[in-house]
Amino acid sequence: MKQAVSHNEVLNVIARMRAFPAQWWIAGGWAIDLYLGRITRSHGDLEIGIWRDDQSKLRSIFPERKWEKAVDHAWQPWPPHERLELPLFQLKALDESTEEEVEFFLNDRDDHGNFLCRRDNRIGAPIREAIVTAPGDIPVIAPVMQLLYKAKYVREKDQRDFDLILPLLTSDQRRWLHSSIEMIHPNHAWLARL
Repeated sequence: MKQAVSHNEVLNVIARMRAFPAQWWIAGGWAIDLYLGRITRSHGDLEIGIWRDDQSKLRSIFPERKWEKAVDHAWQPWPPHERLELPLFQLKALDESTEEEVEFFLNDRDDHGNFLCRRDNRIGAPIREAIVTAPGDIPVIAPVMQLLYKAKYVREKDQRDFDLILPLLTSDQRRWLHSSIEMIHPNHAWLARL
């Protein structure tokens, strides 16, 4: 079984990512905990978002790692000069000596400065609202945007994240999340609480 990702490991990866020559942000459950400024649960992975157009710059940050791409729910080698396009969006940088890994999500934006949801590009938000700054000057995906992605499965950890973030959402964020979830998951249980 895969070991939980420690807070120190997250901070080490953040330190390395500060040298990345393009915009990046922490995603997933760690984004929520970093935004809250406290660790609320164990995390089995560390996910980082970048823009799809910047994927070729990733190897310079983790040159010693083995790179793989997710294809049909399986990891395959990612050749150095291959550019991933939708529906492919996920990469993994694996340190084979320690088994530490970082997953990267490739995200898209439009020409008007909007972050586009990869599950439905009708859903978007201004980048300045979709990527926010957590304590410690750490860029994270906005919790409201992360909840949209977590709505797909609603595992126990996703429900816990929803319950933690819901009271912090503004009325505008609640409306945005409601309409966005309704587009993708029209019968979702969270809709009644938004």
